[in-house]
Amino acid sequence: ALHRPEDDAADAAQAAKLVSERLWQPLRAQDARLLDRGGGPRRCCVEARLDDWMRVGDLLAGTGAYLGERIVSADAVRQVLSRQQASSQGDEPFLARDGTAFDLGGGARLWLAPRRALVMLVWADGEVALDTLLPNIVLRGLNDVSPAIGGDISDLVPGH
Repeated sequence: ALHRPEDDAADAAQAAKLVSERLWQPLRAQDARLLDRGGGPRRCCVEARLDDWMRVGDLLAGTGAYLGERIVSADAVRQVLSRQQASSQGDEPFLARDGTAFDLGGGARLWLAPRRALVMLVWADGEVALDTLLPNIVLRGLNDVSPAIGGDISDLVPGH
């Protein structure tokens, strides 16, 4: 079937409205833009603030819930995460067995370790955001030291 440019514009407006109403507004996120990357998949690309990407990461790590509110189904989150591969650079793979990463462009990458309810945003020059070093340091720290339930933060981090 042939698609007229005005059909594409209408589809884009409908997609933007859907993302805004069903995802962005419930996340209390700032304005974002759906971009057409010419020749790319129709689901590409969203330009948004980094703190809003953290909200999306929290939503995914929370299996579709954000701040106690169900925004998307757990099945939809599992489907998104199952499609995503954590391609990485560096000396070792990403340590989170259930981990994945999303390239956000501009040197930013969102790393997820859902079983840990951990979301990490690395924003760096060049390919550094793709390196597993920083997320793996955080994961090793969680594995090495675990505070006592009800314990004081100064037991874990001296001087705090």
